[in-house]
Amino acid sequence: MPGMSGVEVAKRIRQQSILKDIVLIAMTGHGDDEDRQRSIEAGFDFHLVKPADMKNVDEILAKLPDRSTAIKARCVHLRYFSRLLAVHMSERDGHGRTQT
Repeated sequence: MPGMSGVEVAKRIRQQSILKDIVLIAMTGHGDDEDRQRSIEAGFDFHLVKPADMKNVDEILAKLPDRSTAIKARCVHLRYFSRLLAVHMSERDGHGRTQT
C-alpha cells in the first residue's frame, strides 16, 4: 500500500477499542516464518500468501462470526480506515512523501 504498510494499518486498527473484535487477514507475497510472526505481532488474525488457496479462504470464512456481525464490523472498519487514510494522506504531498 502506498504510504503505509499493512502491518502499520493493523497496528493502528488494534489500538482502537471499538475495533477490537474485527478480523484482520494479511494477504501478502511474503510467507516465511518471520513474515507470519510479524503479521501476528501486528494484530492480524490470519496470514495468507498470494495467490491464496481458496480452500484456505473458505476455512477462514467458516471460522468468522455470523454474517450480520461480520457486515457490521466491516462497516465500522471501512469508516475508520477511511478516516485514518485521510489523516495520513493529509500529512503527505501528492507523491506519498512526508511534507516538511
